[in-house]
Amino acid sequence: MLHMYLDFEGLLDRCSMSNVSLSEVGLRDFMRGFTQSLVGPLFNIVDVGRARENMSRKIEGMSTFLHSLSIYS
Repeated sequence: MLHMYLDFEGLLDRCSMSNVSLSEVGLRDFMRGFTQSLVGPLFNIVDVGRARENMSRKIEGMSTFLHSLSIYS
């Protein structure tokens, strides 16, 4: 199982600054195709926005949830 947290707009900005040709539509299509593939149920891609604390909260929330299920026990 994979949970990927990213700043969608920040990723587009970084690609542009690095001269990597990537359109918003292309990235959204990739993300949609990736999560809707045969292994899609095992993958989640979450756009957390620009604020760093958003990503931290998402990761902490998922960690708390998994611990509550005793997956790590």
